[in-house]
Amino acid sequence: MKATVLIVSMQTGMIRIATVEYIAVVLTADIIIRAIEMVVSIIDKKMMLHLGVVKPHNN
Repeated sequence: MKATVLIVSMQTGMIRIATVEYIAVVLTADIIIRAIEMVVSIIDKKMMLHLGVVKPHNN
């Protein structure tokens, strides 16, 4: 009886650790993706300005 309780508690502990790791990975990936998107959009705007597609407002 005690052995099964120990095994179950170990399994739930493993699941909790796995869940925390999964959440951490997902959050990190989300932050990285957002950072990449920001950089890409900034580069896009600069490229557009260089190409003259987007005209500056101050002319």
